[in-house]
Amino acid sequence: MRLLYKDTAGNLERCTVPMFRLHVDAIFTATVIRHYAERPEHRVAIGTQDELDRLESAYTAWRSAPKPLPRLA
Repeated sequence: MRLLYKDTAGNLERCTVPMFRLHVDAIFTATVIRHYAERPEHRVAIGTQDELDRLESAYTAWRSAPKPLPRLA
């Protein structure tokens, strides 16, 4: 997974995270990273059981939501 971020000087940087070595769901990880990037006020809860429960519950709800059917031409 390639991630783009801004360093402390505001320059755009990139890093690669080897997801296959982490043994985690890549979609879940990407979703969590985006969540904290867009909502920095939630970062204080990282590492708490309540936050893990919230993330897992939201992800499970998202995965089980019905997917829209593709539009046919």
